[in-house]
Amino acid sequence: MKSRYQLRQLAIASLFASLLLAGCAAGGGSKNSESLAERAQERWDYLAAREPENAWFYLSRGTREMTPQNQYIKETLVKPVRWTGARFLKQECATPQTCKVYMMVDYKIRSRLSGVGVIETSQMVEETWIKESGTWYFLPPE
Repeated sequence: MKSRYQLRQLAIASLFASLLLAGCAAGGGSKNSESLAERAQERWDYLAAREPENAWFYLSRGTREMTPQNQYIKETLVKPVRWTGARFLKQECATPQTCKVYMMVDYKIRSRLSGVGVIETSQMVEETWIKESGTWYFLPPE
């Protein structure tokens, strides 16, 4: 039979293990960072592939409610810019639910200057991402 001391130690160890596992399940640790980086990369991959119908699902719930998918598709496809690729650079999280994501985005744009033609370049883009129900979503600027 176990002593009270052993039972207390077992209870404390069980409580600690439960808290540790709960933290992992809530998205703590490196998997949380990888998940955000993966989601940001996937969204840009869809935009570069000219598949805004898939990129729409990465928008925050409120943005999706305000911007129907067909409207988002039209607005995205008529932009004068053509995204050709993107790379995740880093993230900075102010809270566990809100992060800034920095992407290097490659794109082409036709210049309005005579004789210039298409310009191909890259630019760093800062995005805001929020965590809703355990999943990261892009929050466009107002």
